[in-house]
Parts: sequence; structure tokens; C-alpha cells
Amino acid sequence: MLEFIIYELQHATFWVGFGSIVFLAFVWWQAGDSIMGMLDKRGVEISAKIDEAGELLSQAEAQMEEYRTKFGDADTDAAAIIEQAKGEASRLSEKAGSDLGDLLERRSAAFDQRMSQLQVQAQNDLKSRAAELAIGALRKSLPEQLDAAALASLADSAIDDLPNRV
Repeated sequence: MLEFIIYELQHATFWVGFGSIVFLAFVWWQAGDSIMGMLDKRGVEISAKIDEAGELLSQAEAQMEEYRTKFGDADTDAAAIIEQAKGEASRLSEKAGSDLGDLLERRSAAFDQRMSQLQVQAQNDLKSRAAELAIGALRKSLPEQLDAAALASLADSAIDDLPNRV
């Protein structure tokens, strides 16, 4: 076995491996703390980014839930607004129908009243014309049939009776 060790010490492969191990040990001894510090610093940065990503995720989930709630509320509000608009349209339609009926009734009543007024006016005009014709006929026939005293007496009684007729 000693021969094997002596044989190995004479080959370059052994010394390359040994040198590499010594070099790595020296590098680790000299720069180990700074390498570990850099790795720790990088680990802390990664951990902070993971925490930040988790926080952003929770905020996004909360905001998404808020939007879902608002969207649900918006659907409910929209349905309520549509129902209110339908009710308002129905009420306005009924009111318009009612108002139209009232308008027709008022116009019909005004027409009936106007017709009654026109009938009364026509009757009064007819009576007035008949009275004028009767007076005209009497003026022509009375002087021939009555004397002056009877005409004066008849005119006086007509004048006295005039307030009762008007």
C-alpha cells in the first residue's frame, strides 16, 4: 500500500487534485465570509421579494373580491333601476290614460255647456225676433183697430209690465 501511495504522489493527477482542494480551501478560508454574506444578502432580497409578492397577491385578491362585490351590487342596482323604470313607465302610462280620459270628459262637458249656451241663445234670439215680428204686426194692425186713447193705455200698461218680463 505504501507503494501505491508513493506511486500516486509521483503522478500529476494527484497534485492537480490536491492543489485544487488546497486552492478551494484557501478561497473558502479567505472569501468564505464574504461569499456567505453575499449569499445571505441575496437570500434576504429574494425573501423580501417573495414577501412583497405575497402581499401584492393578497391585495389583488382583496381588490378582486371587492370588485366582485361591487359587480354583484351593480347587477342588483341595475335590476332595481330597471324595475323602478318599468313601474314608473307603467304609472306614467296609467296617468296619461287617466289624464286623457279627464281631458276628454272636460272637453265633452265644455262642448255640452257650449251647446246649451248656443241653444239658449238661439231660443232667446228666436223669441226676440218673434216679439219684434209680433210688435211690428201689432203696429200695423192696432192703429187701424184702436183709437188713440186705447193705444196710449195699452202702451202705458206694456211699459209698466216691462220690468216683470225682463
